[in-house]
Amino acid sequence: MSNDFSLKIEGTDEIIAKLRQIGAKATDVATDAVMAGAEIARAEAAKKAAQTSKKLADGMLKEPVTTTSDEAVVKVGPDKELFWGIYFEFGTSPHHITPDEAKALQITLDQFASNVDYSVGLEAQPFLRPALDTTADAVQAEIARQLKQKLNLE
Repeated sequence: MSNDFSLKIEGTDEIIAKLRQIGAKATDVATDAVMAGAEIARAEAAKKAAQTSKKLADGMLKEPVTTTSDEAVVKVGPDKELFWGIYFEFGTSPHHITPDEAKALQITLDQFASNVDYSVGLEAQPFLRPALDTTADAVQAEIARQLKQKLNLE
């Protein structure tokens, strides 16, 4: 999904000093902590997506994107094969669909059409943004907890 969401966790001086002390291993520690926090958002997004589509809910993932000395970025959202999840998240305007290469579109197992007219579009049924909004505090707390635990600061 292209709708970015970020949390900035500013650790205490003690956490920052410990991360600097462990050097290159700090990126692994940070990635693990952020992945643990992202799991909270992923689970909530899957729960909300299940109200629209079980397949969309089952395809909810979290994966590390980048980790540097200054940030750890994790993607939370549907896998690439479920690109159509964006249509549920943001809705669609009225549109007309015709097949690219085939002679017809398959609507159901036994129903085909040469074209489809969605004259009313699709009303947005967001699942990802609400999940991120409602879990932001829990995600932040989990990342901080994981960092303290992994750095033996508890």
